[in-house]
Amino acid sequence: MTQQEAPQAPEAAILDAAATVFAAHGFAGARVEAIARAAGLNKAMLYYRVGDKARLYELTLQAQFEALARSIEQGTARPGSHAQRLEAVLDAVTEAFQRDPRLPRIMAWELASGGSNLPACVTPLLGRIMGAVAGVAGRAGLDPVLAYFSLAGPLVLVGLTQPLRARLARSGQGFPPSAGSAGVADMASYLKTLYRKALGEDA
Repeated sequence: MTQQEAPQAPEAAILDAAATVFAAHGFAGARVEAIARAAGLNKAMLYYRVGDKARLYELTLQAQFEALARSIEQGTARPGSHAQRLEAVLDAVTEAFQRDPRLPRIMAWELASGGSNLPACVTPLLGRIMGAVAGVAGRAGLDPVLAYFSLAGPLVLVGLTQPLRARLARSGQGFPPSAGSAGVADMASYLKTLYRKALGEDA
């Protein structure tokens, strides 16, 4: 197929296909051929339209984390109590994970690799996210770094383990039904309760 005859898949469709493959296999295991096939292109056209695997990964993560950073910054800048601003962080992450369940999987792959494939453009976005959360936590008298991980970690874990938990809940081996049904929103609600209590705002 010539370049002129190739189907004109928009960049958004290519990045959507890339996100699916990166979520399933991580950066190291992802194959450009698989991304091209999912996008309905041949590999040569994918390279022409977007670039190589590193560029695809960069654009995929940049889009995800740019949106998340902006949402968290907006939430933590709104008037409200310390607990309400921390709740805004939980809402932003919950919305991001529900909008695209592939995000926590991509994050988990990157965490497991020690960030070895993290694109340079994503680092300042992560800095914006941590800075916004740490600022609210510090003003609330909480350890900024530990508070950040206490917010982000459980949501990633719940989002990542849903298929496994559902399978365990069906196994009949003593796992409660809620082990399979609890979602990111449930964890966010639980954490909100804990933070309101910890900050004396549960009245």
